[in-house]
Amino acid sequence: MTGINKLRVFRVMKGLTQEDLGEKVGCNQSLVSKIERKRYVPDPSLKKAIADVLGRDVDEVF
Repeated sequence: MTGINKLRVFRVMKGLTQEDLGEKVGCNQSLVSKIERKRYVPDPSLKKAIADVLGRDVDEVF
């Protein structure tokens, strides 16, 4: 998936909105949006939480 926003793809595949994902990992929709647009780099613990919710490895998502 080179060049494609994998986080967004995996989120949509799981049927989650940005708000849903944010609630599950303890952040808000705005931060999820920034992460998807690569305007914010989450810390390793948040990356792991996001990957866990999506059922993927951290390296696969990020």
